[in-house]
Amino acid sequence: MKYIFLLFSALILIILVNSCNPAETISSGTSAVVQTPTNDIFPVITVRWSGRMVICNNSANDYTSYQWYLNNQAIQGATAQYYYDSTGLNGAYYVVVTTLKGTKLQSDSVSVHTTP
Repeated sequence: MKYIFLLFSALILIILVNSCNPAETISSGTSAVVQTPTNDIFPVITVRWSGRMVICNNSANDYTSYQWYLNNQAIQGATAQYYYDSTGLNGAYYVVVTTLKGTKLQSDSVSVHTTP
């Protein structure tokens, strides 16, 4: 595990980066099979806006859809390239993307805890 500490004026942002198994099955009421890719690039997520947003890099335009997860539960309606919470993110976030080939890929999990 790797801890990253960032200080933004009066806001402390602690990010804990965990590795996760990209071939893991996700349980959220409905199951989705996440395949281990052969030539696909895993999605990379970044925390932005002082811990209020996570965004998935899709600079190569390889992904056609997104589903964000918080603490291993699908976030209802969170199907954009980013997930934003104006009050701040708290918990472990990751995204499952669908590639142009129809393969589902899971990013690593990023734990974000914002404190005022």
